[in-house]
Amino acid sequence: MVKPQGQFDPYHKWLGIPAKHQPPTHYRLLGIEVFESEPEVINSAAHRQTAYIRLVPRASIPNWPAEFLATIAVARLCLLDPEQKGAYDSQLTKDIPTRSRITLPTH
Repeated sequence: MVKPQGQFDPYHKWLGIPAKHQPPTHYRLLGIEVFESEPEVINSAAHRQTAYIRLVPRASIPNWPAEFLATIAVARLCLLDPEQKGAYDSQLTKDIPTRSRITLPTH
């Protein structure tokens, strides 16, 4: 979902994730620490991000809020399933040198 320069970038505008950190990890998308393991924290972060995206005026960019909600749901489901999370974290560990460990500020 990275947009060419000059076009609207919802990751950056709505969630503060600059282009150099896109696509974001599930953790970054939810605004939590990398490798967070507490289900309550993951679930709460997903709900927070979902609520925030639902506040975005739909008339401004009709399809983006729905795409973001789906992306957040995928991140939440992956991180809450121990098997999926284990595989995701394993792959992320391999990618860490090329990814940022910075998390999003809470809204």
